[in-house]
Amino acid sequence: MAETFTEEDLEETDISLPHVEKRIRMSVCMEIVRTYAKEQDQQVRSIMDELSDELSEFNAKNYIFHSWLANCYHSIRQHEVRAFGIQEMSAPRRASLLRMPGPLRLSTGQLEVLNELLREEGAFGPEVEILGMKLSAVSAGALMAASLGALGDQLFSARGQYF
Repeated sequence: MAETFTEEDLEETDISLPHVEKRIRMSVCMEIVRTYAKEQDQQVRSIMDELSDELSEFNAKNYIFHSWLANCYHSIRQHEVRAFGIQEMSAPRRASLLRMPGPLRLSTGQLEVLNELLREEGAFGPEVEILGMKLSAVSAGALMAASLGALGDQLFSARGQYF
């Protein structure tokens, strides 16, 4: 059975960080997810195939992105965030940040940080591209924030594993 994380559990990750450092942490994880997804296109497609019986292509891509983003956000060390772009992070370390079992979701406050960044990137404009798929302004934020945590719990309950 999936471990249930409370809002307080999720907030522990960044409780001592000022808002600007939360934004930087989220930005770094967004970049790690984007880079990994481009480098591992075949893996993304394989996971999508596994999920195709349960989710649409749209929901599967968003589920993967959100899961990897949440795992990264809760797993990355703050010194790695500060060094990102200055020191090269190894490919195995990037991959481990995304695969580490974790909450697979963000807290309400962390979702607010994510939505701020998506708005600034134009995600709430006409379209945003996530994992190679164009999403409408309304669906990008709303779908990611509202449904992906629940999808992960449903998938885990049904399959006994996330991926």
